[in-house]
Amino acid sequence: MLSKLAFRNVRKTVRDYGVYLITMILVTALMFAFHSMMFSPQIKKLATVAGVMEAMIGIAAGFIVLIVSWLVRYIVAFMMEKRSREFGIYLLIGMNKKQIRKIFMKENTIFGLLAFVIGMVPGIFLEQVLTSVFYHIFGEEYTIHFHMELSTFLLTSGLYAGTYLLALWRVKRRMKKMNIRKFMDLEKKNEGDQAPVRKWRRIFLPLSMCYVIGYGVILYTHRMHMVNGMILSAVLVFMIYLFFEGLAAWLFWYIERGGKGVYKKDRLFLLRQLASKIHSMKFTMGTVTILFACAVLGTSCAMMLYDYQNKMMTYQMPFDVLVFAQDPQETMKEDRDVIEEKAEVKDLFTYHIYQNGKDTVNRYLMDHLEYMKWEFDSVRRENKRDVKMNVQDGIVEAMASEAYFQMDTYMKESDYNRLRSMLGYEPVALSDGEYCIQTKPRMERYLKQFSRENQVEAAGRTYSCQGIYTEAFGQNGHNGADYVIVLPDEAAASMEPYYTLLAADLKGEAPRGLLEELERLESRREQTIIEEKIKTYGGKKQAEEAEKFIWGSGTDEVISMTTPVLVQTDLEEELNYLLTAIAYPLIYVAAVFVCTALTVLAVQQLSDASRHRYRYDVLSKLGVKRGEVNRIIQKQLLWYYGIPILFALALGAMIVLFMGERFVLYTGIASQIWAYFAGSTAVLMVVVLLYLAVTYTGFKRNVNLKGYRL
Repeated sequence: MLSKLAFRNVRKTVRDYGVYLITMILVTALMFAFHSMMFSPQIKKLATVAGVMEAMIGIAAGFIVLIVSWLVRYIVAFMMEKRSREFGIYLLIGMNKKQIRKIFMKENTIFGLLAFVIGMVPGIFLEQVLTSVFYHIFGEEYTIHFHMELSTFLLTSGLYAGTYLLALWRVKRRMKKMNIRKFMDLEKKNEGDQAPVRKWRRIFLPLSMCYVIGYGVILYTHRMHMVNGMILSAVLVFMIYLFFEGLAAWLFWYIERGGKGVYKKDRLFLLRQLASKIHSMKFTMGTVTILFACAVLGTSCAMMLYDYQNKMMTYQMPFDVLVFAQDPQETMKEDRDVIEEKAEVKDLFTYHIYQNGKDTVNRYLMDHLEYMKWEFDSVRRENKRDVKMNVQDGIVEAMASEAYFQMDTYMKESDYNRLRSMLGYEPVALSDGEYCIQTKPRMERYLKQFSRENQVEAAGRTYSCQGIYTEAFGQNGHNGADYVIVLPDEAAASMEPYYTLLAADLKGEAPRGLLEELERLESRREQTIIEEKIKTYGGKKQAEEAEKFIWGSGTDEVISMTTPVLVQTDLEEELNYLLTAIAYPLIYVAAVFVCTALTVLAVQQLSDASRHRYRYDVLSKLGVKRGEVNRIIQKQLLWYYGIPILFALALGAMIVLFMGERFVLYTGIASQIWAYFAGSTAVLMVVVLLYLAVTYTGFKRNVNLKGYRL
């Protein structure tokens, strides 16, 4: 008898809260698909850095478990409260509390199992889609084949079951303390319409909005660092909840004083509905806002990485092979032999970078580059040092030593044109007394300013700037760090060779194993240099204290390739893997967060539709036509969904635009900053509209007035 009652109640729950079932099916599918990638042998074959994908998805899974646990607990407790009168009647007709708990636990267990079993089917297909996309990123062909790893099933089912068991255990404990009166009072308590609202709390609305604006000002004026950032962000979370407290108080005050426009058309009904709902679930609305804002941030970050992956991979390393050697006397013969033996070579070129004992350009950039100023301010705040921004300060020198070579870097015009020809660029012609600068796009404005304010001297004469070129040129510690100055051959020849480089243009892709062979040669050269220094200075300690070669890697921050040997194929695979390993979990977390937030909003509205049907019945009896009632429902849902979502989008826009600005600054990616936010918003709004449509359909069905069907 109890089982029959439980199954009947499950059918009713599915009908009334179908959006919750859909969400749990989606969560199951997402969990299974992403967990499959953790254990997939196909993904492990493509992994260039062991354990990264597993670690990132594992971290994401931790957040997912917390949020899904909150969702399940919230919905289960919500359904228990909505059915409190039913449970009270069960007690009145002779059932004991243990039987009622068994019915409710069995209902939710059946519901959870139903969602899990159904969700496994789209989960298997989604896993194939994600794997196929992953293979496509690497330019590999993938043949679809369905399989299920036992470890994937156990992990997914274990985490899923854990979220339900935890939620049911907490509700079970609560039900043990209930009696007939408490069950009956619980339903009245949840009405929320008659709860007192202190009008003075409306001050929370402007207070929270002012704080959000102030948070943005601090963010964009670069006054936020690690320590105060954590505190300010924690207060921001508190202010989000305070916003809805103030909004509810303000709406009640506005309605009671008969504000302008309150009695126009259906506005009084809508405002009263909205004020009542926000007041009764202000904490939930705040949580929904935070979840949606996090979803916007996650999706935007994933799009940043995808944009970087598409635009900058080739730019970071345009040469097929590029090898650095510290010794300017190095001939690179062994490297040439290895490349010619393992690959089919189109062009192979050994050349030098030069220096004249000066660091004029480096010091100029240290003074003017926004990156340096930003990093300097961060270090100064963290160390609580009140120092002036100047190149003599030890902090700036330390930062610069990680970014630039000890001396300015120069290149011969003939070598430069040989490399441009290798990359398919047009040659550059320098007239007598001219030089040019090869740099990254984000450095162009600084070096233009440098060329106007400074002169370059070589071979006893000065040179003027002919132009600045920003094509991809491998400038993360090889052809200079961020820049290289190109001089006529005779001028560069008067300088001292700084270090040696080898560039190769191959027919087709570099073969497997080439990178490892070249790295072994580089390691051997480095060991030889160390041994020679030990002999020269009479010991290892003396050699370490002696003046050493400072290798600059440029000011790229998001992706910095600090390695002497670069092979384009291996580098692309490694960076593709790393970026995808970060982007996939971000999408995973964002998808679950937004579905969770929208499910809570939908379930609340669907419950109110059936519970407060009489309100719409009154409207129909007052002569409000069917189409007008439909429009009232639409407005109510738009307001109810719109307020937390618009607030979340405002928060998301503020943070995403700041992150985009920093991302462009550090990577030099050529992109419109707002595109990240616009793209993520567009994707998430599609999901919002789908949930809104489902809620609207269910709302009309639950109202179902006697006079006419909506």
